[in-house]
Amino acid sequence: MRSYLGDRLPVFTDEERLLLQETALFNAFYDMNHYSTNLARALSGTPAGDDWTGNIEEAVDENGVEIGPASQSDWLRVAPEGFRQLMKWV
Repeated sequence: MRSYLGDRLPVFTDEERLLLQETALFNAFYDMNHYSTNLARALSGTPAGDDWTGNIEEAVDENGVEIGPASQSDWLRVAPEGFRQLMKWV
């Protein structure tokens, strides 16, 4: 991840890293917040300085169609199959 995102990731101090190692057994919890499903494709070139996405472009499906039906929010589409695929990948 660091080789992909470089200095856009925070750097832990030795003290912070030690704290994480010492408490890892107590903090063995994974949480995932999933709103919708999008395809993504890598952009060529250097990412912008404020790029937090990892130099990607969110896209519609292979046929140019939005994934899932619209919800009450324009940016949020209902796509439970994407959540299932994500869980299988994790």
